[in-house]
Amino acid sequence: MQERSDHIDIARRGACIYYAEKLIQLVGENRTFETEVDYVTSWSTHLTDHVINEEPGLIAQLIEETVADDGLRFYPLSLLISEFKKRDAAELPDEIVESVLDSVDASCAMANDFYDTDLNQSWAELLFQDGAFTNPDSNLISYLGRITETQPKFIRRVAEEIDTDDNRTLRFLISIGRDLPVDDAAIIGQQGATWIQDDEAYGYLASHTLRLASYLAENGEYDVPLEMLEAILEPRDGDQLDIDQGMVRYNLTTMLDENFDDLINERGEQLIGVFASKLTAALDQRDDRAGPVAARTSFADLHYVEDNRGSLKEILLEYFVRAVPAWVAENTTGNEQNELVEQLLSGPTLLRRVGFYVLSEHPESFEETIQDELTTTENYREHQSQYEFYLVLSSGFEYLDDAAQTQVCEIIQDGPYTDSVEDQAARMAERGEEPASYFEQRIRETWRRDRLYMISDHLEGEYTDQLDELVEKYGEPDRLPSRTPQTTVSGGIVRERGPVETEELREQSAEKVLTTAVEWEPPESDLWDTLEDDQLEEQNYLGFSRQLRELIMEDPQRYAREISVLEDANPRYAEAAFRAFSELVDDGETFPWESIIELGQVIIASPTSWSKQVRTNLAKLINKGIAADAIEFPAGTESAVKSILRTLLTDPDPDADRDQPPEGMAGHGDPVQVAINSVRPMAVNAYITYLSWQDDRTEDDLSQDIFDPIRDRILEDPSLAVRSVIGRRFGRLYSLDPDLIEEHLTDIFPRDTDQNGRQRFIAAWNSYTASNRYWDDDSFRPYYRHALNLIDIDEDQGYQIAVRSTTAHVASIYLFEDEDITDRDSLIRQFYHMVDRDGAKELASTMSSSMGNDNVEEQWGKIRELWSWRLDTLDPDDEASGEEVYQFLDCVRNSSKTTVEEEDRLIIRSLPFVAHKNHHWRRMEEWFAEQSISYPVVAIELYDELVETVSCEDWSAIARNSEEQNRSRLYESAEAAGNDSLQTALDIADQFAAENNQMDREFLEQHLTR
Repeated sequence: MQERSDHIDIARRGACIYYAEKLIQLVGENRTFETEVDYVTSWSTHLTDHVINEEPGLIAQLIEETVADDGLRFYPLSLLISEFKKRDAAELPDEIVESVLDSVDASCAMANDFYDTDLNQSWAELLFQDGAFTNPDSNLISYLGRITETQPKFIRRVAEEIDTDDNRTLRFLISIGRDLPVDDAAIIGQQGATWIQDDEAYGYLASHTLRLASYLAENGEYDVPLEMLEAILEPRDGDQLDIDQGMVRYNLTTMLDENFDDLINERGEQLIGVFASKLTAALDQRDDRAGPVAARTSFADLHYVEDNRGSLKEILLEYFVRAVPAWVAENTTGNEQNELVEQLLSGPTLLRRVGFYVLSEHPESFEETIQDELTTTENYREHQSQYEFYLVLSSGFEYLDDAAQTQVCEIIQDGPYTDSVEDQAARMAERGEEPASYFEQRIRETWRRDRLYMISDHLEGEYTDQLDELVEKYGEPDRLPSRTPQTTVSGGIVRERGPVETEELREQSAEKVLTTAVEWEPPESDLWDTLEDDQLEEQNYLGFSRQLRELIMEDPQRYAREISVLEDANPRYAEAAFRAFSELVDDGETFPWESIIELGQVIIASPTSWSKQVRTNLAKLINKGIAADAIEFPAGTESAVKSILRTLLTDPDPDADRDQPPEGMAGHGDPVQVAINSVRPMAVNAYITYLSWQDDRTEDDLSQDIFDPIRDRILEDPSLAVRSVIGRRFGRLYSLDPDLIEEHLTDIFPRDTDQNGRQRFIAAWNSYTASNRYWDDDSFRPYYRHALNLIDIDEDQGYQIAVRSTTAHVASIYLFEDEDITDRDSLIRQFYHMVDRDGAKELASTMSSSMGNDNVEEQWGKIRELWSWRLDTLDPDDEASGEEVYQFLDCVRNSSKTTVEEEDRLIIRSLPFVAHKNHHWRRMEEWFAEQSISYPVVAIELYDELVETVSCEDWSAIARNSEEQNRSRLYESAEAAGNDSLQTALDIADQFAAENNQMDREFLEQHLTR
């Protein structure tokens, strides 16, 4: 029997050597996928421990040769390496162990496959003893993530021994802590509390540390989360928890909210200690930008956490305010609790406020302390603690003895305790119709009313009667002194209005309201405080104009008939009225225009007596009225309208300074923005609309003199804003008077080379290209060339050719006119010569977005020629070219005139430009998957080209971005298309299987495993 066993061992050794040598030989040959799998399977069938120990050199060579770059495909190689990864490394010859580790580490694909849950733990122990886990590479980090369920103690040991400055590694260890048993996770939590003390590490680790702390607390571990919180809540330089650390704030508040009750119940005193120490440290940090924390917010109304905002000290304060009463509630008579309350009340203002808040929450347990505080007159004067003190008054008054209650009422009776009552009353008198003495009495009595009202359920005798009288006189309080003021404003932080409230104005006739606007003058004093609700208020023209605008919007018919009353009023009212009527026209509303035009005639009789905005708004309103289909305007008033517009056409606004604002000011480099806020440009626009209205009403040509005002603007007006309007209305002007445009082309678009000429050209050109279809008259082609030449000029950064709209015109001319991309003198070639990468991308994007337009798609041949020419011109290694090429691919995807089968050669040439970008990859993969239904052979070939184009260093990231459902669809279509397509699909699946994609591995096993 022994002799027979020996013969079997010899035979198996011989077979194993044979297949090993064949596999080594196979590496240098052209072989099929199936051949590789068959040879590896045969070799592994004969592999034994005896062979391994007898032939370590040959096996080491086999591993090194087959794992090399030109070695076996991934799937057969993974079958080979699995024969060693599942064995005890300590029992393998050193030569084989070294070959396995060296080869695996040199192959990214094999490393992913080797370091998985099937790896015998002895290999990890070996690497741990060699120090590989003190600063683990990406392969070992991935391995740790895969063994959280099977080897938690090993991960714990790694966390204890790790010595790295790589925050990403530390963050990964903290994150996988939540997948470990609590005892092991707690060790990682303690380490995390140490790691996060480094300021640079804070941003990387804080959110994950908080999630781990929450996991520990949810599972009954409280001491370590407190250590972690203490490290995270340590104040640091900069805007901690602001902007880029918003997720840290979110995770902090989530952790505390979800575990607050348990932490209070189990470690309340320690939690409060953490909050108190860190809040004190945060308050000690100098911050000149911030005032006292929550200075104008009652602790009963803290909402920093709920609103997902707040600095570190604000969030600490809110949780401290929550925590102290909750902990005190557990044992209100406990020595520790009472000592804490005493410390708070004797501390700085902020802590004293917390102490008051605790008293208000548990008045029945602190009767003596409450009596001392409520009978101290100074507390009714101290403003910074007022909110919380009055919370104590509200909830604690009933627990006072009779004498103390009487004393409190007397203190209130003698208030308010401030030296500013007389000054406040004087300011109110300046605004009102009553004397200062009236307001002083009101201030004092409403102060008493508010405080007596808070304790009304427990008042008796004379104080009850007094409160009833005050409530009857002034009404119930809008806000109690214990609550945060609710600011209601109009027009900013100050409530601005006219002489009376809007509701009162609604009850008046339009004529009376408008007459009031004419006659009323605001008081000349400063802002004043109503004192009753902390509301700042000012009566001024702006506030009244806003009220008037609101009234016009509500009842345009009534106010339109009387609006000319404003001819003697402050210009702000006419501004507001014209703006309101313009918005009403936009909404399709109709109203009488006669009174509006009467007011317009008054304005042009003395234009400079009215503000620029009034004149601008008048021009805009007339333009909208003429253009509105639902309005028969200006019929019946055309003579007056024409007169108004002709006057506004020569308005001095904008002057040179307003026409070209300096850098940093609104309108710099943007004549269009200046135009819509200036008189003359809006008058030009309205006058052209008026000419169109006149042209529509007659079958004859308009007389030439009616165009004279426009001709004058073209020839004489230096304003870039005016020129932008002429450019925008270029097409309409040409249709009204072709001779005018052709005669003055060089005046509208001057091709002078000086700065003034360039700016005038650009102002008109940008508006022309943005608002008109291309005009390809031979006489106009030089102007396109001039525009392209100006693209490359950097002398005037404020005024530049608008590339997007110019590009759209160039693209249209190329597609629909006699343009050939091979013609070096063509406009399209000049375009590419002048623009940068963004400009080139813009043209391709213009074509892509035009797919679906039948006229554009009919020109597919020219699009294809341009695409091919660009691929000849561009460098695949230049990443900036990818966006442009992607747009050409989009043209194919969106076109109804061509297919991937027709364009496969150009698509293949395009893939190197786009394959390295994740978002491009996913779109390409999705597209090929969709096309595989109709064109399975072409689709899998294109997908193979896409995969092969990706570099080795980019492959893992790209593969993670791939969608499994898209690959599955491609594989199914390829399998149905025949053997050649199936072989291509197998090669693709092999590369994805190397990235631990189970679906792809199962596809390989289905077709390759016997």
